[in-house]
Amino acid sequence: MEGRWLEEGTHVNSIVGGDSYLPRRELDDETIRRAGLIVVGYKPQIFLDRQAEFADRLERGLVKAEDLHELGELLTGKCRGRKDEKEITLFKNNTGMGIQFAATARKVYDKARQKGIGTELPLDLFMTRRGDRSYSP
Repeated sequence: MEGRWLEEGTHVNSIVGGDSYLPRRELDDETIRRAGLIVVGYKPQIFLDRQAEFADRLERGLVKAEDLHELGELLTGKCRGRKDEKEITLFKNNTGMGIQFAATARKVYDKARQKGIGTELPLDLFMTRRGDRSYSP
């Protein structure tokens, strides 16, 4: 994810995981810097696994531990939600399988179709190619 691409009011969901053994990242520093609200699935997991998305950014001071909130805190009102329509928000699913995103995406897709908004993407973008064979999701 290129943070410079984000428009005001964007919400980012990130599910790619990485730890000290496989330090994969899905988000660049600019995305983290621009996010006014950052929510994770389970905060202690960042430190237990030395998760790549936040571990060195915490060390470098790009983000502070107190700026990271857990999903449960958001759902129970222990941390604030989006402060205004321009704020960029981020949810990092640092635990779990991401099944909730598929369910949510379907709801968002259906609502967008009902309202006639959004951009439909070609299925080819979501296909995996191995040799001369294609596999769709």
